[in-house]
Amino acid sequence: MVGETTTTLGVAFTKPDWKAMLVRGLTAAAIGVAVMVWPDITLKILVILVGLWALIDGIGLLVAAFRAPSGAAKGLFGVLGVLALVAAFFCIFRPGVAASTVIWVIGVWLLIRGVFELFAAFGGALGMSRWLAFVSAAVDLVLGILFVTHPDKSATGLSWLFGLFILIGGALLVWLAFVARKGPSDVVAGSVIEG
Repeated sequence: MVGETTTTLGVAFTKPDWKAMLVRGLTAAAIGVAVMVWPDITLKILVILVGLWALIDGIGLLVAAFRAPSGAAKGLFGVLGVLALVAAFFCIFRPGVAASTVIWVIGVWLLIRGVFELFAAFGGALGMSRWLAFVSAAVDLVLGILFVTHPDKSATGLSWLFGLFILIGGALLVWLAFVARKGPSDVVAGSVIEG
């Protein structure tokens, strides 16, 4: 398809895709900054903010699943999207649940997401470079382990770390959006163009 750029990992970016990715990234970055600036925010508000981020991320991942060219990419994005939506539902509609339970559930979600990203980095099923997939998986796994092993710690420290995670994830999405926007000749090193 003319005007479509396919990265080395097989995910096509088109003009609408980069715009959706940019919105997801900017939303995540804004929420990450808000969480870091006000670490003493009540857990209920934090959980709702995280739920909104997970909802936007989940919808974006499901859109990516429908547009992905390969079955492996469709399945990976689909599973990650459903997991994000489950986490979003839990956070938005059950914010009164004990803080340790919410933090534990988010930790499990991050661990599962990190494992999928790690396998995708080896198998080449994500729409980003291999090293970026490894970095993303490492951040998810470290934070997931932290959340699962210390769910009863103060929300202030964990909210700052989670805010940083969301900010980094948002920045990566913004970067990928601008890379995809540049067009076929300027896409990530090693990518190929289908004409």
